[in-house]
Amino acid sequence: MLLRVIFLCFITGLATQKNYMKGRCKRVLDGDTIMIGDEKIRLFGIDAPELSQISTDHRRIGRDAKQYLEKLILNKEIKVHIKGVGIYKRKIGIVYLDGIDINKELLFKGHAVISNIDTYDTYHLAQKKAWLNKRGLFQTSSFMTPRFYRKLP
Repeated sequence: MLLRVIFLCFITGLATQKNYMKGRCKRVLDGDTIMIGDEKIRLFGIDAPELSQISTDHRRIGRDAKQYLEKLILNKEIKVHIKGVGIYKRKIGIVYLDGIDINKELLFKGHAVISNIDTYDTYHLAQKKAWLNKRGLFQTSSFMTPRFYRKLP
């Protein structure tokens, strides 16, 4: 019986480890997409401005989001909790640096917005604090959410 419990714990641990990957952030493609080795990873639950996106008062919010993410994780060892695979065959995950949720940090600093209802409970306070303290996107006079910006002709 004890051997069976140990075996089940071992198998469960292996399954859990498959949901994680570690490595050096080789490149930041934009405010919510990175590369570890040759693997593209989209940050789960958030949506950062597109690189070309500017606010109504002409701030380069897309560039700013990318630069902030680079400052946080570029060339550093990170851990990614893989949540799934997206429509472009990229892994989607939560990025951690020294135990800090980088996805949440981007929201807290106002460089991204919540992208879906599934992450609202986890991330809404970080976004609200950015809005209340006028950080990042929320210090501009106004901006179009990345989701709607991508739909422009």
